[in-house]
Formats: sequence, C-alpha cells, structure tokens
Amino acid sequence: MSFSTKYAKFRGSEAFLYAVATFVGVWLLGHFTFGVDPTFGGLNLCLSIEASLSVALLIMHNQKSEVRRVEEERKARERHQKDMKHMLDIMEGIKLLLEENKHVEKQLDKIEDATDTDKIE
Repeated sequence: MSFSTKYAKFRGSEAFLYAVATFVGVWLLGHFTFGVDPTFGGLNLCLSIEASLSVALLIMHNQKSEVRRVEEERKARERHQKDMKHMLDIMEGIKLLLEENKHVEKQLDKIEDATDTDKIE
C-alpha cells in the first residue's frame, strides 16, 4: 500500500480529527498560557502546510485509483467480449443442430408418407 493511500485512509479517520484537535488545543494552550505565537501565524502556517500536502497526496491517491479502475474496466470488457463470443459459438452450434434436425424431420416425413401410401394400396 502506497504512502498516499495510507495517508488518505488516515485523513478520513477519527484518529486524524483527534490528532488535529489535540495539536490545535496544545497550540492554543501555549498561546494563552505562555503567549506563544501571539498572531497565530505559526498555527496558520502549520495548518496551511498540512492542507497543501494533503491536497497533493489525495490527488495522487485519486489518480492511482482512477488508473486501477480503468484497468479493471478494460479487463471486464475483455472478459465480456470473450463470453459473448463463446455464447455466439454456442448459438451457431444450436442453429446447425436445428437445421440438421429439420433435415431429419423431412426425411422422416418422406418415409412416413411412403409408408402411408403403401398402406393405402
């Protein structure tokens, strides 16, 4: 599993929300208790960097997923075409059997007619 996939899963989890909430909470605690980062510029920078990296990683994950989906669709189309060809071959075989059966029925009808004619005489 690639890093982008792992990150996408982590980003969508409760653990990520707790981690961000804890990070911001600790930052706010430091701000109000010790006067750290009075303009919140550092917090803004950290969250902006995380968001920028997230966008890039999530786009990478989506592209990989799209490539995988397209490949699966191509394979499914190939299987479908193969199955349809097999079904067509079966149908052609059935058609030939039916045509042969008509020929046999005609021969039986001729024999039956000849037998009926013999009975009449």
